[in-house]
Amino acid sequence: MIDLIRKRHEGEGWAVFSELANGTGYKCKGWADAAALGIWPSRGYELHGYEFKASREDLKKELRDPGKADNVGRYCHYWWLVVTEEKLMDGLIIPDAWGILVPKAQVLRAVRKAPKVADPKPFDPGFVAAMIRNVTKTWVPKREHELFREQAHQKALAEIEVNSKRESDSDARELAQLRATIEAFERRSGLRLNNYNGGQIGDQVALLESVRHQIGTTGLETQIRALDRVTDEHRRLASGSENAAAVLRSLVPAIGFTP
Repeated sequence: MIDLIRKRHEGEGWAVFSELANGTGYKCKGWADAAALGIWPSRGYELHGYEFKASREDLKKELRDPGKADNVGRYCHYWWLVVTEEKLMDGLIIPDAWGILVPKAQVLRAVRKAPKVADPKPFDPGFVAAMIRNVTKTWVPKREHELFREQAHQKALAEIEVNSKRESDSDARELAQLRATIEAFERRSGLRLNNYNGGQIGDQVALLESVRHQIGTTGLETQIRALDRVTDEHRRLASGSENAAAVLRSLVPAIGFTP
């Protein structure tokens, strides 16, 4: 809800507080969930107070003691009840001095406008101290802010450098892998890629793939393997014949036979 309050009071003319108390120390009796102070004279230094309710039971509890809102409400020119949905208020009586806001389409819409209080209680030292304390809880000194910004800047530069080196190393690995692949291709194919363009090599590879496909589909591979087996058998028989002839030649002198 506080983000919707900040959106409602955008710009340098407003100071927005979250959980603004009516005082500090033992004088703190209650607080508003949010408040917005106009800090330009043209806005009349008007203070808007806000009470958030997200459940019907919480709202009913608030309405049983509506005077509790006066702890901060007495300083406000406007007091607003902010509910998450209108049905939370069904059958309940909301004080006439309270405006009603409901979030719709990421903005707060007024179901009922808050009447302006003509003479709210002037800010006393305790309430001013509460506002200052509220601001200092989230306030960062300029020196610390600049240091934080410089550290964030240096961290961002370091991350950029690391990411850049990581990408560079990755590119170098991919390039080395590509070169190794090309060298292996050239070594096994006998081709130098520098002597061919990509289209020529692509055409040759496509032709070889076509021939391989035709061999596979016509059964030529099976026929070639069968021919290889026949050839091997012929070689074996021929070798056996040569051995037999050698034996006969060695017996000729012994039997006295002359061809």
